[in-house]
Amino acid sequence: MPRYNQRNDDPHYAHFPSLKTLLARTVRGRRATELRLIAEDPGLFRDWNIEMRYRATDWVSDDSVAKWKKSAENMVAQMGLR
Repeated sequence: MPRYNQRNDDPHYAHFPSLKTLLARTVRGRRATELRLIAEDPGLFRDWNIEMRYRATDWVSDDSVAKWKKSAENMVAQMGLR
């Protein structure tokens, strides 16, 4: 099992926004440009952080949840998973 400090650079363990940074930094291949555009989108999961998962439900606004949902739907569509 990787040590905690090694997990910071492992996309399997990363969370937004560091996952976006890892993607932008390491993406390669035929879809690299498309994936880099997704990773560099400043609106993608804006203001989201892992600490929110441990907060009370009313701590996060419905507006933010709606924006994050739309971001997730757009990403899935761009990856051709829908």
